[in-house]
Order: sequence, then C-alpha cells, then structure tokens
Amino acid sequence: MDYRGPEVSVESFLRVLLGRHDDEVRALFCLYNPPSCENQQTWEVSIGRMWVRMQVPRSKRLLTDAGSNVLIFLTGHGGEEFLKFHDAQELLSRDLADAVAQMHMKSRFNEMLIIADTCKAASMFNDVRSSTSRPSRLSPRTHWRTG
Repeated sequence: MDYRGPEVSVESFLRVLLGRHDDEVRALFCLYNPPSCENQQTWEVSIGRMWVRMQVPRSKRLLTDAGSNVLIFLTGHGGEEFLKFHDAQELLSRDLADAVAQMHMKSRFNEMLIIADTCKAASMFNDVRSSTSRPSRLSPRTHWRTG
C-alpha cells in the first residue's frame, strides 16, 4: 500500500480495509465541485478542455479475495481499546472489529494476522469475533537491566 503522511488516517485505513474507494473519490470530487456533487454517480473533472475520470490508483487499494492472506501491522501510541494515528485520531477497537467482521462477510481474506505494537495492544482485539478467529496474545514483559 502506498499511503504516506497526511493520507494516513483512521478513515482512509478503514476505507482501504473495506474496499470503499468510491467514497474517497466522491469526497475529493465534492471538495472541489460542491455544486455538482449531489446525486453524482460518476466523478469526472475538467482539466482545461479534457475530462478526467477520478479513481483511486491500484497502489492505494487492498485487492484481496477469499484466497488472500492479509497482514496488518499497527504501531503508535495506544491505550485501552484505542490506537492513535498521528497522535491525534483514534482507531477504536470496535471499529477495527467491525471492519474485520465486514471483511470476513465479504470474503476479502482467507487468513488475517493483525499485529499491534502499542501500549494496551491486546485490548484492540477485545471485540474481534468471527467464526474462524483464533485470538493469540503475547503477554507483555518488563525487562530490567542492571549494571
């Protein structure tokens, strides 16, 4: 995936997981063309005398199906049932659980491994449930060094 800097947000992360790329295109279209946004089905913009269809490039899509194995690595500041994106927006455990459940219902993965490297990481998976889920948690250890 090719998301960087301000493109990385809770909203874009969930949109990628769920394959809701048209929502992103519509948001951009409506930002630049508010009067013609209502009830719009296709999103084309005029650049000079040329019309360009807006779409999300393949590098920003999670192109998975029922045979795909998905790895998600989350890191950052966290707390009880949340992880922060850019120290501002919070991904809540229930939103992650809902996204995983929707992905499972839509057959967007075969197996999924989610690794969270943050304080209270295990709490991010409190609500994750599916018929095939096998939660596995590593217990945090405190390492002391003397010398």
